[in-house]
Amino acid sequence: MRDQALHLLTDAAWKGVAVLAVAALATLALRRGSAARRHWIWTTAFAGVLFVPLLGPALPAWRRSLVPPDAPSPAAAAPALPWAHRTLSASASSEPGARTFGPPDLAPAAARAARDLGPFWLGVWVLGLAVMLSRLGLALLSARRLLGGAQRITSPEWRSSLSDAAARIGCRTEVALLESAAVRSPIVIGFLRPAIVLPVDARTWPEAPRQAVLLHELAHVRRRDCLVQAVAEAACALHWFNPLAWLGAARLRLERERATDDLVLRAGARPSEYAGHLLEVARRMLPAERAPISAVAVAEPSDLGTRIILILDRKRDRSPLRGAFVALVSIAALGVCTPLGLLTTAPAAAQVAQPQAPPVPGGPVQLLAADGQDMIDLESPERYDGAWWALCPRGGETRLEPARIRVRAPLEVERGLEITMADCAGVVGFIRGLPGLAARALPTATIAQAGDDPSQQATARLGDEELLLRLAPQDNVTADAEHHELVVQSASRVDRFPDHGKEGTLTVAAWRLVWAGDLDEDGRMDVLVQEDDGAGEMGRLRLFLSKGAPAGHLLRKAAFTAWGGC
Repeated sequence: MRDQALHLLTDAAWKGVAVLAVAALATLALRRGSAARRHWIWTTAFAGVLFVPLLGPALPAWRRSLVPPDAPSPAAAAPALPWAHRTLSASASSEPGARTFGPPDLAPAAARAARDLGPFWLGVWVLGLAVMLSRLGLALLSARRLLGGAQRITSPEWRSSLSDAAARIGCRTEVALLESAAVRSPIVIGFLRPAIVLPVDARTWPEAPRQAVLLHELAHVRRRDCLVQAVAEAACALHWFNPLAWLGAARLRLERERATDDLVLRAGARPSEYAGHLLEVARRMLPAERAPISAVAVAEPSDLGTRIILILDRKRDRSPLRGAFVALVSIAALGVCTPLGLLTTAPAAAQVAQPQAPPVPGGPVQLLAADGQDMIDLESPERYDGAWWALCPRGGETRLEPARIRVRAPLEVERGLEITMADCAGVVGFIRGLPGLAARALPTATIAQAGDDPSQQATARLGDEELLLRLAPQDNVTADAEHHELVVQSASRVDRFPDHGKEGTLTVAAWRLVWAGDLDEDGRMDVLVQEDDGAGEMGRLRLFLSKGAPAGHLLRKAAFTAWGGC
């Protein structure tokens, strides 16, 4: 779940940058066009920023990952295993028999470092989102408190001016007209039930400034500017870390006011008189007063000078937003957002199916060691090719991870296996053929092991279960070699596993308990033991499972690594 959240956040971040960058370029190309057109482009961009992350999960069958699932580079595929890295780092040369060797792969360590930092960045984003949502929540409470304390204007002059202005501007939405001592400049609040809030001294205003203010605020209502602002604020809250989102929101506000001024002028207001009324309203707001983020003000001093110049510019394009342009921008936005929504930086699920393992001596489960010189059967190396599950103890937990193995040839020259998996660090062995294997975390036992001599002991504890494992001399075997048996003991039972039988005879000089935990999901402990044949190299693995053990026994032999050939 955490990794999925990180991938969603990463996808939303770079896709938001892409959408806003396209909008910035489009508005730059239309810098000589009308403000209404540029405002619509920014409006569509912020809607796209919110829409794009939702498109990918809605159409999972079409999604295309930017990270291939099973095509790692040679560096990324090289496992952190001594015996496998030597083979994987060898590359073919133009000269027959020539081989070159590369440095150890650092990609798994870098990937782990990135994963370790992932929760930190996710926490930083959540903290920033909480701050932004708190800011929006306080703004909404402030607006609601303002509306709750405002008084409805019943003056016939203002009601008549409101009706005349609505008819001139073409606003058919019912708008409440209120006054409040808490504001010094007219503002409009709300998009479902919009209200115009005036300062209390507006009662004495003449007809001309009344008409100018009402035309401007009703133009905001007609254009649904409060709704557009809410969309932009939501996008900025989610992308608070993205400077382009804040720059785009600032440009959206500028184009909103300019487009509103153009609409007022098209409704018949004289530019010089309208500019004078804006100056008078701005004078009343001094010192500078910003409208709440949930409201739209008639004149904010920060951009008033530029607005006055544009209002008086008779050559300026003030054309309205037409349906053809709206449709064109909407289609272009879909053309940009849809491919972005179908791309993802999350790695595609690896298609590693577990094939039916061929029968091997000792049982249906196959096992390969990940440490030391593990012998394989040279007469049938193909039995090791294909999908496996890697046993990966890391940081106090153990996971099963999918892997793919291919036997390199010719084995007589240099035997070795080619491993393909996301991260081979810490792998102790590969297994397949056991029913129920899947990528998951495994209950892992705590191991305490003593010494390196043949009589060493090891204990493993998982919950209330504790096992003691030791090596003991084995009786009734040939006298030409010393043989031992593995003794597994609990509080009430003792199992003995000799080192000879149908799997062949082995003289064990040393051993160690590699792993213990619940692999077969029966609630009891399973153990993985690695043996030394006396040559000084740990290589052979034996797996003992609790599920299917004979009555009265703790474990059963489930798998061991095959020997032969060299």
